[in-house]
Amino acid sequence: MMKYLLPLLVFYSMTLTGCYKSKIADDTPKCMEKVIKQLNKREGCAIAGESGVLEYLFQNETVYVVYGDDCFMEGKQTIYDQECNIIGQILTQYGGDPLVRGEGFSNAIFVREVWEK
Repeated sequence: MMKYLLPLLVFYSMTLTGCYKSKIADDTPKCMEKVIKQLNKREGCAIAGESGVLEYLFQNETVYVVYGDDCFMEGKQTIYDQECNIIGQILTQYGGDPLVRGEGFSNAIFVREVWEK
């Protein structure tokens, strides 16, 4: 009995922790859901706690900041509009206030976390 129980417990613990997929927030645009699904598929790049999507209000428009989406450039964040057009990028290792559409992104208002891996 014990020889069957141990592998079963290991399987369930791996299923509950290692393969956990966070829920995407309600009312997220379909195109952003596609971006998230692509990000979630990336093994080794987008790892737990180091990738996600944040929603902001910027220039009276909802925008999304995707972080952990680039395997080769740590600290890069990509900013998308509601139609999933890239409107800017933030390179956090360089600091400063990046300009997006001619305005500093520090003026953006955080709304919510949409998804995190």
